[in-house]
Amino acid sequence: MHKTSFILTFTILFSFIGPIEKSILQNFGIEKCTNKIIESPNEFQMLNAELVKIVIETFDGSGYSVVWDNNTTTTANSMEEISHTYTTPYSGKIRLEGLNGMQVKKVIIGGGFAFDIQQLYGFAPRIKSLTTNSGIQCYGNIASKPTSLIYLDFQTGDFHGNFNKDRLKNVERLRVVDGNTITFNIADFDNSIKYVGVTGENTATGLIDSLNYPLLTHFDLKGMNTVSGDLGKINTPFPAIFNIRGDNTSSAYTSGNLSFNSSPSIFIFVGAQNSLSTDEVDALLIDLDNASTTWTAPGLLILTEAHAPPSAASATARISLEMKGANVSTN
Repeated sequence: MHKTSFILTFTILFSFIGPIEKSILQNFGIEKCTNKIIESPNEFQMLNAELVKIVIETFDGSGYSVVWDNNTTTTANSMEEISHTYTTPYSGKIRLEGLNGMQVKKVIIGGGFAFDIQQLYGFAPRIKSLTTNSGIQCYGNIASKPTSLIYLDFQTGDFHGNFNKDRLKNVERLRVVDGNTITFNIADFDNSIKYVGVTGENTATGLIDSLNYPLLTHFDLKGMNTVSGDLGKINTPFPAIFNIRGDNTSSAYTSGNLSFNSSPSIFIFVGAQNSLSTDEVDALLIDLDNASTTWTAPGLLILTEAHAPPSAASATARISLEMKGANVSTN
C-alpha cells in the first residue's frame, strides 16, 4: 500500500474509535495523525537541564530504563532514586523504556523537566503520588487529574486548575507553591486530608468554621486566599502547623472550642484583613495556653499585623506559653 494511502486510511479509522481505545493505542505510542510532530507518551521534554533526579515506584515492582540522550542510559529498580548530570545544559527529550504506564504508582522528579503535566497524567493513569522538586519547569492543569492521584506535592512549576469537590475526593496531600494559580474551597476536602499547603497566587475560599478534618496535621494558606469565618468555631483539633496569611478575612474568635491534635509547632494567624480585637486576642492566647502543654521547635506563635494588641488580661498566659516553648509575637 502506498504510504500516503496508509496514513489516510489509518487517520479515518482512528476517528471512528472511542476514547478508551484511543487511550490504549496512545499508551503504545500510536497517535492520531495531524500536521503536528507526533509526541511519544514515554518521552518527556527537558529545558536547560543540568542535574536531573527521578524516582518511580511501580505497582508490580518492575524496573525500567531512562535514556538521557542518544548516548547515555541508566537502568533503575522500582523506588530507586537515579540521577544524571549533563556536562552542558540539555534541552531535548528523555525517554522511559521498559516501563508500562499502567504500572506507575509514584513519581518524584527534579531538575529540568519542562512538559505539560497532562502528558504524565495520560501516561500513568493509575498514579497515586506525584512530587515535583526544585528546577521543574512543568506546566498545565494539575486539577484535571486521575482520580487515583491523592498525594500531590508541586514545589515548583507553572500550574493552574480548579480543585472542586470531586477532584479533592480521597486526597491526602495538596501542596502547591511558587506562583501557581489553583483554586479550591477548604470545605471540599474529604476526611482523608492530612496536609494542605498552598502559597503564591493560589486562591482558597470558604469558611474557616468548616474545617473538620481529624487527620489534618498541616494547614498553611498564603497568597490570594479569601477564607473568612470565626477561628474559634473550627470543628476539629488544630494541627501542629497552622498558618493563615494573605487576603483572608477571618476576623472573629469565639472562645472555648480550641484544642490541638498534637504538640503545636507553628500557630500563625496574620494578614491585613485578619483583625481580632484586644478581647479576642486575649481570649485566643488564654485558650492556646490552656490547650497546650509543650511547643515543639520552632515554636512560633504570631498574632501581629492587623490584630489589636493584647491586654494585661492575657499576661499570665503569654508567660506560660513562653515557658512551654512558644515564641510569642503580638502587637
